[in-house]
Amino acid sequence: MSKWLIKGTLCGRNAAPFVITHPMSSLDDDLDELAVERLILLDDLLKNKQMLAEYMKTGFFNLGKARYSLGCHAVSALRIPETSIFASTKIQSNQEISNFGVKYTSRKISKTDGTKVGSTDEHLTDCGQRRQVEELADMDAHLEELEERANKEPINWFSALPPVCLRHAQSQFESALQLAAECASLQEKLAALNNRYSSLMAQ
Repeated sequence: MSKWLIKGTLCGRNAAPFVITHPMSSLDDDLDELAVERLILLDDLLKNKQMLAEYMKTGFFNLGKARYSLGCHAVSALRIPETSIFASTKIQSNQEISNFGVKYTSRKISKTDGTKVGSTDEHLTDCGQRRQVEELADMDAHLEELEERANKEPINWFSALPPVCLRHAQSQFESALQLAAECASLQEKLAALNNRYSSLMAQ
């Protein structure tokens, strides 16, 4: 708590009135506020981790139900294409500053379009070669369109008509991914506040 300078006497006929000055130091107040903020962050982190564990558990349970209904070989790593896989989400890291002037790294999940850039050869001059290149380019464009469509809906790798339990599993894993990023941000902020608290305690 803050230290206050108090003047005067508590009793006596000639007792002088109390004079209360400003706090001698704000260090104790900063420590108190940091302690409260750390407890709030720790509580949020524990709640998010519990929700993350619940989403993961329910997601794997629904995934097991989907494997039971579609067959163990229908929902497995063997159905994932070995090439032309694009990430549908990415992690964005940003440097932020808390209310206490502490820098930390926050992480957020964002969606991507899942497209890729092709290349063309401009050194071909023969008409036959150009025609072959154009035909191959049309075939590649068609395959890329199919691949991009498959990458936008990875759930279709396992079934053309995915069951409800498989869609629920996908939704729960996506929510778990968001919570994982939030947990990482909270841990970064909590670690930064802990370092700030330790440095103030050393003063």
